[in-house]
Amino acid sequence: MEEAFVVKDPFSADGGMITLGSSCCICGARVCLSQGCSLFYTKRFCLTCVKRNMKEFPMEITEKLGLTYESLTDVSKLSESCHMVFCDK
Repeated sequence: MEEAFVVKDPFSADGGMITLGSSCCICGARVCLSQGCSLFYTKRFCLTCVKRNMKEFPMEITEKLGLTYESLTDVSKLSESCHMVFCDK
């Protein structure tokens, strides 16, 4: 289980929660849960840390998400994909 940023779901009658994001387990960056911002593989990782440690992840995980070394070489493009207010990306 990961620690996460959650809010009450305003549309839930029974008090449900919505998970917005979490922190990268390596650098601590706050990230949203979108695939364009972070990856969860046993723990949450920002895509910058995924890029730096890509060889540590199973190839099936990175291929399934369409992540290749080439797609992660321009870190500035990663920041365009996340629009969460609390997110550092």
